[in-house]
Amino acid sequence: MPRNNERNKMPDDLVARVTGELKYLDDIPVKDALHARLVSLPLGRVRIDALDKEAALRIPGVTAVITADGLPRPLPRFGPLTQDQPLLADGETKFARQPIAVVLAQSARAARQGVDAVKVDYTALAPITTIEAALAPDAPLVQNPDLRQDDPWRETNIMGQWPFGWGNIETGQAQSALTLTNTYETPIIHHHALEPYAVYALPDDGGIAMYAAIQHPFVLRRVISRMLSLPLAKVRIISTEMGGGFGGRGYPKIEPLVAMLVHKLKQPVKLSLSADEGFHIAQREGARVKIRTGFKPDGKLAFQDVKADFLVGAYSDISPRVVQKAGFLGAGPYWVPNVDITARGIFSHTAPKTAFRGFGATHLCFAIESQLNEAAERLGIDPVEIRRMNLPAKGETLVPGDTPVDGDWKSALDKAARAIGWGKPTGPGRGRGIGIGVKSSVPATTSGAEVRLHVDGSATVYVGTTEMGQGAKMVMARLVSASLHLPMDSIRVVCGDTGRVPYDTITASSRSTVMMGQAVVSACRDIRRRLCALAAEACGIDEKSVLESDGLIHVCEDRFTYQQTVENYFGPGMGEVIGHGSYRGKRDPDHPLGGPAAFWEFIVTAVELSVDPETGDTALHRLINVSDAGKVINPLRAVGQDEGGAVMAIGAAFMEKLIINNSGVILNAGSLDYKVPTIADIPDKMETIFQENQDGPGPYGSKGIGESGILAALPAISAAIYNASGLKVREIPITPEALWNLKKESEGR
Repeated sequence: MPRNNERNKMPDDLVARVTGELKYLDDIPVKDALHARLVSLPLGRVRIDALDKEAALRIPGVTAVITADGLPRPLPRFGPLTQDQPLLADGETKFARQPIAVVLAQSARAARQGVDAVKVDYTALAPITTIEAALAPDAPLVQNPDLRQDDPWRETNIMGQWPFGWGNIETGQAQSALTLTNTYETPIIHHHALEPYAVYALPDDGGIAMYAAIQHPFVLRRVISRMLSLPLAKVRIISTEMGGGFGGRGYPKIEPLVAMLVHKLKQPVKLSLSADEGFHIAQREGARVKIRTGFKPDGKLAFQDVKADFLVGAYSDISPRVVQKAGFLGAGPYWVPNVDITARGIFSHTAPKTAFRGFGATHLCFAIESQLNEAAERLGIDPVEIRRMNLPAKGETLVPGDTPVDGDWKSALDKAARAIGWGKPTGPGRGRGIGIGVKSSVPATTSGAEVRLHVDGSATVYVGTTEMGQGAKMVMARLVSASLHLPMDSIRVVCGDTGRVPYDTITASSRSTVMMGQAVVSACRDIRRRLCALAAEACGIDEKSVLESDGLIHVCEDRFTYQQTVENYFGPGMGEVIGHGSYRGKRDPDHPLGGPAAFWEFIVTAVELSVDPETGDTALHRLINVSDAGKVINPLRAVGQDEGGAVMAIGAAFMEKLIINNSGVILNAGSLDYKVPTIADIPDKMETIFQENQDGPGPYGSKGIGESGILAALPAISAAIYNASGLKVREIPITPEALWNLKKESEGR
């Protein structure tokens, strides 16, 4: 790994971010581009009776107002899994602020004026905004059944259903001394990345080039290629560095519409959304988890019976995968011999839900861990001990047929308990709680990397991984530095341009360091092999006689640096050596998720807090995370990732919720009304402890940690609140008012 002074050097991209020098997509100058703005209505569901665009077209600079009638028929639709979302609403809107038209103008100001001038006559229709309403026998269908051919759920509002299980629930019931049945609810929330959504595209060599702040450029390329019937080679996506993603920028949102406009008009088009518009296009699904858990007399789990419903919005987006993966680990990080899980996605007249940090695991973690805490109290067992006795050991089964446990999870639990001072007195109104989170990595993915060693000893790295502040570029540079013995400042990393870099499935699921990291290290090995071959050829000897070690090529009694080896072969100042590397995850068509987990993302969170009994106000004093990291490649960014996830969990626990009224209108869609944590809301002390046993599949034994920080903080907070106040939380956010009401209910008032 790089030397300590290089390790502690502030990365150039961090300096650019904190000084404002980094250019985001909306900062890119555009030439001769049409500026687009969206026409929409605030209501959740309306029938569009008429749309008058004449006044808008009279505004100087406005060149066109396009509705669904101006698009090809059948109306183009898009989606990463199911192509069910129309570019523009056709006849009826399905969620608040769904685009019904787009105004194109020669300036952003004229486009805004054009939007204000468009007149829409409409009839408000009753929207479905809750799980209960969607499942009612007389509920209107959110999606037209004609669009769901061969779908067994086409005549319902059920998007899909995924069952998982093993053993026999009746056997588990017979063994149980205690059975707990509870329901846990989590609301719809927003990702709240600070950078607004924007996209810029232009005609390019008979196809399209698009600048997009998107996490998965190769997914976007595939979606646009399919929608426009263009070869993949004719669609180029350049992913710009992002001001946060958190899953909300993973999958196509506004980009397909812009691609269609460019394809239709043969002109560059730029579309930028306001902050409040962003609240309407990217949200995390709400969920209701009904869970029945059985415990044997000694505290061992006997069975888990889980029914999880996720409110996924009007269109599928990536929700089928979110619901499926969340359900797959519906028994949590514990070994349970008898399990029955059903996870369902439920359509509603709300915005399409998409990936969010944790990818559905947070909903189930809240329910499972809360059940463990209640059982511990009822059985008279310490909450840490009941977890320890149910955690599988390394190499043991977590989910039958999947990857065995790959870490020392009990050790991580003990470290968190010690760090928080578990068992020590806390004082009145003060309490501690602990929670465990686990998430499976995305299986069966592919990553490619190319490393070019230049004649001057510098290197350029080409990877499909995108940079959104998580430090992927720094990790890749570190791996090249260590593999090729190069100083960090001589390495450049090129990310996320489908026209320049090798293929990468996605930048998500905490996979980049592990999967792309393997590809980068493999490319460096390829360079070292090629250097030996060049040296052998230049000297006229057998390649087997050439050795490589410690950044030197050994030829007979001579030693050459990599730079000297390149110059000896190509000539002074000429040539370069190109290495290729790849990673390919194991595929299994019989596995529910398409393949086994490459690693398990595991974390233990411990919290200490106090609750004011009179006001319900909660103060966080300490939060400890123990993350099973395998090996940390970039310590500075790793801590930032972990703490960032924990702060997002604090927001979800205490304050975040999109408030939607009976008309489907979001009442707090904006940064002034939607509360997120500030510096005043974080714990007095946060500590991240990395468990580094070098037992992961990534370089140096690393595992992914990008999402783990958000997984277990909510149940740890909930447990600490109960420990401090005796109030059981089964619905979030845990506002002071909610706690005050729980207190009054417990007092029988």
